[in-house]
Amino acid sequence: MTKIQAKSAQSPLTSGQVEVGLAYDGNTSPAGIHGLTELFKYANQFAAKRQKSRAASPIRVTHWRADDGDKLRCTYDSCPGSAHALTALIVPGSGQATVEPIKDGAMVGWLLQQHEQGVVIAGVCSGVFILAKTALLSGRQATTHWALSNQFADQFADVLLGSDQMVIDYGDVVTAGGVLAWADLGLRLVERFLGPTIMSDTAHYMLVDPPRARTTLLQRLHTQHETRGRRDIESTTLARNASRTACRCCAPGATIRA
Repeated sequence: MTKIQAKSAQSPLTSGQVEVGLAYDGNTSPAGIHGLTELFKYANQFAAKRQKSRAASPIRVTHWRADDGDKLRCTYDSCPGSAHALTALIVPGSGQATVEPIKDGAMVGWLLQQHEQGVVIAGVCSGVFILAKTALLSGRQATTHWALSNQFADQFADVLLGSDQMVIDYGDVVTAGGVLAWADLGLRLVERFLGPTIMSDTAHYMLVDPPRARTTLLQRLHTQHETRGRRDIESTTLARNASRTACRCCAPGATIRA
């Protein structure tokens, strides 16, 4: 079993503390960073309550900022004092992630290095663009925000795009589409590391549907959006044709045939 397979196969609540890192830069959405931090905090609280334990939180959350240099530095640690041992790394949405060129060389290289060490790598919304630059998605299916689908397909033709999916999980690489899909991704990781019960507790407390239910909803909304778009085009075409017919009938010298 490889390092990647070993970490991806950890059993809920039996593998000790896991460290989930959030990799970001100055353009990353604060909602994704702070939202995921809070989500994992809630999951820790429910895990402690169900286990009736005051032991260290099962999920350690760390923030890693990419500056102009070639390294990322830790700017936040929910359980400081011990050496870092990352289990998963998440790249939240970033306002500049879709821009070319972008100074993300340090982050891309670091993500690759961590993946080689068995760390699960995940991307949310536009953060999937940074993940795609690592080539870890090559030949795989991935999701991102539907409004970015065309741009993503143009830049990464070797990735199979599935923007109608909320979360696509390969075990070692996970992608989530949508501005608020950090919640779906966070719940998916909670389910993996702490089990379905703690995931359900966390989702219920946050009033968020579990990821699978949200995926079904996204697929339905995606279909409705495409259907509505086709209907709008058809309605516009019919109205335009009717207007042209009326103009011809009412034009001077026009003959109306019975």
